[in-house]
Amino acid sequence: MNYKILLMLPMVILGCLAAQTANAGFGLTPTSISADYLMRGSVVEKDILLGRNADDAKVPLQIKMTLADEALRSWIVVDKGETFTMPAGAISQPVKITLKVPQDAALGKYATKVFFTAFPASSAPSQAIGATVVTAATFDIKVEVIDKQISRFEARELHFPKIEEGQPVLVTMMLDNTGNVSVKPSKVVLELGRDKNILDKKFETNETTSVEPFTSALTTLKFDTKLSAGNYYSKVTVYQGDKVVAEKAGLVEMLKKDSLYRGESQNIYLVRDSIKLGDTAVVVGSFKNTGDQPVSPRMVVKIFDGSKLILEQATEPKEVTARQIQDFRITLKPTQLGKYTVKAYFEYQGKVTQDVTMSVNVSLAAKHWVMIGAAVFIAVLLLIGILMMLKKGRK
Repeated sequence: MNYKILLMLPMVILGCLAAQTANAGFGLTPTSISADYLMRGSVVEKDILLGRNADDAKVPLQIKMTLADEALRSWIVVDKGETFTMPAGAISQPVKITLKVPQDAALGKYATKVFFTAFPASSAPSQAIGATVVTAATFDIKVEVIDKQISRFEARELHFPKIEEGQPVLVTMMLDNTGNVSVKPSKVVLELGRDKNILDKKFETNETTSVEPFTSALTTLKFDTKLSAGNYYSKVTVYQGDKVVAEKAGLVEMLKKDSLYRGESQNIYLVRDSIKLGDTAVVVGSFKNTGDQPVSPRMVVKIFDGSKLILEQATEPKEVTARQIQDFRITLKPTQLGKYTVKAYFEYQGKVTQDVTMSVNVSLAAKHWVMIGAAVFIAVLLLIGILMMLKKGRK
């Protein structure tokens, strides 16, 4: 008898279940991780989406993860755990699969399958296995562990956003790290010209963000061109060393100032202009997008002691769509007594709104006065005691 065939039968059965996924209304996408250039310690993450038909979404679905090769169990982690539930009403469930190569892994090729077996949450797995409601989806993993560093990337979706006069020229691109070490372009060159055949202005930058292995990142590059309004023919070239990774020709539209992005601050004020030491000063304000394009403003608050800046704080940027208003709030905590000047304004798309100047007075709280009074009283008692001792000593 061929024992290898017997050992493979359970995997074949599970594979058949997985192959019938689409018919059963349960599946996943994407369906695999494939990498032939991993190193010891490499980490690969893959976001997948488990889905089912809307007609089957009336009941919660329990999902169990198993592996075809348990020898790789320590390599693979599913963020939802080995058993999790797709709630009633949900037709999809995002799942992250993380594969981490151990530091002591042997060099060579590895392959396994991750099975996601699904059954109604009200049923026990052992009871449901023979029922037609049990379905399975398969995620394939094929990798190779090597001991060589590979530095490479792809640049795609190169784009020239519209900008205003006085602003830097922007180039956006998606960088895909297809190697096994962190990587970034060695330089990016931008050529501009009024004539399509004469690109007589050339700019260069290497200020790009590194992209981690097996990931992608949207990158925005800025070129300080100081050009006047108008349309410019352009070509951007992305390099890795002397190699051209990508290039694209296009048109840079530089519009007149304030024709693309406009905004104004509204109702900036201090909630309280007098606070006690240890309390917080709260500044609130609103930003109104008066233009036709979305912007991402942030509120900035600075506290001055005379002309000296002693504290600065800013919010995270928030996207504000055209003609809409967004509220902001900043909490600050002065650490010294005094009367301070507070200035608040908004920054957006390289622009700054008119600042609003306020003042806040920081004074001692009642408990501090009690402590000071007690300290003075103790000091007076000590002084009286010392004087009495000195007087007694003279006698």
